[in-house]
Amino acid sequence: MKHLRIALICLALTGACLSPAVLSESSLEIAVLPIQIEQRETLGPAVIQDKNDPEITHECFIRYPELVSDDPAYGPALEKINQAILEKAHIREYEAMLPAFQMGSMGLRMDYELGLSDNHAAGEGRKIYDRYISILFSARGKMLSGRPGQIYYPMTFDLITGEEITFDQVFADPEGGKAFIETYLMEVVGPTLSTYLENSDLLPVPFDRFFLDSFGRVNFYYESNQLSFLSGFAGAVSFRYAELKDYLDFSDAGVVSHMGYLNAQKYMTEEEKRENALNLLSGGALVFSFQDGITPGESLQAALQDVHPASDPDYYPGGACLELEEAEYRGCLILTDEAEEQVTGLLSSRFSLYDLETGFTSLTDAAAFLGRDPVISLPLDETAAGMYRVCPGQMAVYSLQRMDNEPLTLTLYADEKGIVQYVSVEIE
Repeated sequence: MKHLRIALICLALTGACLSPAVLSESSLEIAVLPIQIEQRETLGPAVIQDKNDPEITHECFIRYPELVSDDPAYGPALEKINQAILEKAHIREYEAMLPAFQMGSMGLRMDYELGLSDNHAAGEGRKIYDRYISILFSARGKMLSGRPGQIYYPMTFDLITGEEITFDQVFADPEGGKAFIETYLMEVVGPTLSTYLENSDLLPVPFDRFFLDSFGRVNFYYESNQLSFLSGFAGAVSFRYAELKDYLDFSDAGVVSHMGYLNAQKYMTEEEKRENALNLLSGGALVFSFQDGITPGESLQAALQDVHPASDPDYYPGGACLELEEAEYRGCLILTDEAEEQVTGLLSSRFSLYDLETGFTSLTDAAAFLGRDPVISLPLDETAAGMYRVCPGQMAVYSLQRMDNEPLTLTLYADEKGIVQYVSVEIE
């Protein structure tokens, strides 16, 4: 069910607007590249016990994408990309390790995530609508050298030329972007890192190890000997497009304009954006990711199946709250009941969904985007704001209805200047 929810989120964010009906109405043509993505998988003989249930086992595997086309004109570029994937992610070296694993050993699992502009059309398979693809590999278990652990291999390519995309090509002002990122990490992210981390160096930033995901973020992945989390996973940091708006290249020639999140919005009306946003918010989603899909109402154990707490739970009115290690969850609290058994809500200071972005959107503009006025609008003093871990100013409460007809509360917290700084979704 969780994977289905993730797929629906991806469709709503990046693909739903690319349907033939929408294209016909907008009289816009999108070139579909004659490229297919075929998943390759190599299995090992051993199995790994599940960390949450020793009765469940997982196969050792290595998965990677191979790009193919019936059009020979694309052959040289795709061959170059496929070869780069094998080399940069050390696919053949990892495959050579699989036969040696014994049953119940640490084993090895290597999977990947894609960032691109695509759509899954019913009965027609996956269609790629633009020229860039970003790939993030994650391998965990036995490493090529050293002790068992986890490592990321991010890479981004131009599907037309086959060339790898560099950091400087993504930014209109690369030097300004680097300076901003370095300062932000030291002043904002650094103080939040656990003092128990074995490796906690945010600088130098691995600017050559970035991934452009399908949800409007630029993510950077560290080598574990420089930054690693308590879980043992290599460290990572994530920036929303909005946070880098002064430095990214948003022009038609820019890379991010051709990735799924922004590319899809070129063909969406304001009403379509509103409808998609309300559908996603009604599902309880605040953080969009391929790795998970935490929403109010599910058990905390299920919610934490694929993510890692950054610390012990802390008090929150009516229950508890906890932070996660995963980069995309920075600035987000998972809210629970008093027994810490059920997720009751999420609270985020780094929320972006079309025209609703914390730190940038006013309460007035948020109401206009949502197409409705809040059911409750109240001032929030410093005492109450401190208790609920938000800013003093004003709160605007909206009522949403989930697909199962369960009511959900969406609350926007604005500062004294009227700018939304926090967003929460909670079970009523």
